[in-house]
Amino acid sequence: MDSYVCEWCGVLENKDEPVYMDNKTFCSNKCKKAYLIEHAKINLMAGTISFLDLPKSIRDTIDERRYGRTRTCAFKCIVCGTVFYSTPSNKIKCCSDKCSKIRTKQITDQNKLSHIGWTVHTWNGGISYGKYCYKFNNDLRNRVREFFENKCFLCGKPQYQQNKKLSVHHVNYDKRACCSDKPALFVPLCTSCHMKTNGDRKTWEDYFEQILKEKYNYKCYYTKEEYNQLKSEECSF
Repeated sequence: MDSYVCEWCGVLENKDEPVYMDNKTFCSNKCKKAYLIEHAKINLMAGTISFLDLPKSIRDTIDERRYGRTRTCAFKCIVCGTVFYSTPSNKIKCCSDKCSKIRTKQITDQNKLSHIGWTVHTWNGGISYGKYCYKFNNDLRNRVREFFENKCFLCGKPQYQQNKKLSVHHVNYDKRACCSDKPALFVPLCTSCHMKTNGDRKTWEDYFEQILKEKYNYKCYYTKEEYNQLKSEECSF
């Protein structure tokens, strides 16, 4: 029975069944694992091997010691492609602050483009930038609001509850409706409901037209004579 020195702890041993690995001798499996972990850390720091190249048992041990028993995962940086390691709960997508700033700028630029002209899902040929007909003035808008009792056509919210006048929406999305041969149809809407009508325009157009036809026979505002008479009656009380 020959004596030997453990490669890890350096103790002179005289045991019947030493542990061998690559021409190295250890007094126990514990010393062997400690040796593997230490050399794995050295190789990782030197960059000669990847963390994923290590055996799972060694990866788990290194993770537990480094992060207090919180397991880590390998992630690929979304900007430069570098592999880095972090806990799954962090949901980090960049390997450094530099890459994080680059990614933030990319997202900002993408958002800018998504709100320009034809890139917007509500784009309708640029007609929203056209001028309103000169007949679509404050007097007409007031007559529309009064006709519907100063309430939102969709949700019924009174005008005073939103601390500003209701928006007068063009049912057919035609800003020149008052100056053309097409019927001029309007409905008053609160800010929230008016924003809804920017998408799926054909559906909203059909919806408003159907109600105006069935309930109001396409009438959606007072004439000037009717409006003046209404106001004079209010003043008389």
